[in-house]
Amino acid sequence: MIDDVNKPLYAGCMKFSIFSAIVVLFQLKTLCLWMNKLFTMLLQVLMDMLPSDAKLPKDHYEAKKIVRDLGFGYEKIHACPDDCMLFWKENVNLEACPCCKKSRWKKNEASVTGNNASSSKGKKKAAKILRWFPLKPRLQQLFLSPDLASSMKWHVNGRTDDRAMRQPTDSDAWKMFDTTHLQFLSEPRNVRLGLVVDGFNPFGIMSSTHSTWPVMLVPYDLPPWLCMKQSSLILSLLIPGPTSPGIAIDVYLQPLVEELRELWDVGVEAFDASSKYVFQLCAALMWTIHDFPAYIDVSGWRTKGKFVCPCCASDTDSRYLQHGHKFYYMGHRRWLDSDHEFQDEDTLFDGSIDMQMAPVAPVASDILVDTERIVGRCLGKKCQLLYNKRKRGEANQCG
Repeated sequence: MIDDVNKPLYAGCMKFSIFSAIVVLFQLKTLCLWMNKLFTMLLQVLMDMLPSDAKLPKDHYEAKKIVRDLGFGYEKIHACPDDCMLFWKENVNLEACPCCKKSRWKKNEASVTGNNASSSKGKKKAAKILRWFPLKPRLQQLFLSPDLASSMKWHVNGRTDDRAMRQPTDSDAWKMFDTTHLQFLSEPRNVRLGLVVDGFNPFGIMSSTHSTWPVMLVPYDLPPWLCMKQSSLILSLLIPGPTSPGIAIDVYLQPLVEELRELWDVGVEAFDASSKYVFQLCAALMWTIHDFPAYIDVSGWRTKGKFVCPCCASDTDSRYLQHGHKFYYMGHRRWLDSDHEFQDEDTLFDGSIDMQMAPVAPVASDILVDTERIVGRCLGKKCQLLYNKRKRGEANQCG
C-alpha cells in the first residue's frame, strides 16, 4: 500500500498516485451510487484511455480489496433465521441453532431430500447475515487527517463555556460524566459517542414490507456543524430483515457491545496527525437516540400498559378504564413543588387531592437486579412466542 501511495499512476503523472486514483474513483462510486458492474466498465475504459503503464485494478473486486486495507471493510456474521443467536466466536462452526434447531443455511427449494442450498460455485448460502463494520479502525481514522484531528478536540479547546445550552457538551449529562470519570477526561482525544437505531424499507415506496435496521454512531467530540454531517456518521451494524428484530436486537448488538467494552477498558492505539503523537484512544457511549418503536427494542421497556414511565417505573400511577379498555395515567402532580396550588386541587383533576412525593428514578444497580431473570434467555421469535403463550396460560389459571 505504501508503494502504491508513492508511485505515480503512470510515468509523468504529477497529480495522482496509484493509490489516490483508486480512492478517488471509489469515492465517486459511493457518492454517485454507481453499480459494481458500472464501476468495472469505467475501469476498463480508463485502462484503454491512459498510457499502457498505468496501474489500475481491472475490476471492482480488485479495487475493493485495495480499499479494504484502509479499514473500510466489514465482516459478515451468520445469524439464526429466528434471531436466536449469532454463529460467531465459539458458535462459528455450528450448523444449526441449538435453541430453535433451525439450520443456518438456506434450504434448496428444488431439493426433496432437504439438502442445503448452494450457489453456482457450490458454496452454501447463509439464511441471515449480519454485517458488522468494526469501530476501532474507524475511530483511528478520525485522527489521521490533521484538520479532523484538531476538530476532535473542539469540545475542549473551541467551545464557549458561558453556561448556555448550545450543544451536548453543555448538557448536565456531559458535565456529570466528566466529574465522574476523571481518567477518561484526562485525555481530550477520547471519543464520546451517541448510538442511533431505526428501521427502514430499503425498497423505497414499493409495496413490499421489509425492515432493515442500521445501527449508527455519532462522534459528539466534533463541533456541532460537523458531528451531524453524513460524512461524520459511523455505520456500525446492518441488521438484516425482512422483519424487525424486536427485543432480539440484543443478539445483533453483541459485536458492538464487546468492542465498546474493549474501547472503555483498554482502548486502542491511534496516531494524532495534528500533533504527530501516538496515544491510547478510549471511547464511551454517552446515550442512545431513537423513536418509540426502536426505544422499546433497545431498552426492553414497554411504552404501553401499566408501567410505561421510565422515570416512575413500578411507581407509575396508572388506572384501567373498564369501558374504554385502556390505561390512563395520573400522578403527574407529584412532580410539582409541595406548595404548588394544584396539589390541593381536586375538581380540576380526578376528584382527589394528591400530596404524594415524586418517585425516585431507578438507578443502574436496581435495573440490573430487575433484569437478572432474563439473562441467558433466548430472545428469538419462536422462543418469545412460546414464552408469551406460557405467560398467558399462567395468567388465565390465576384468574
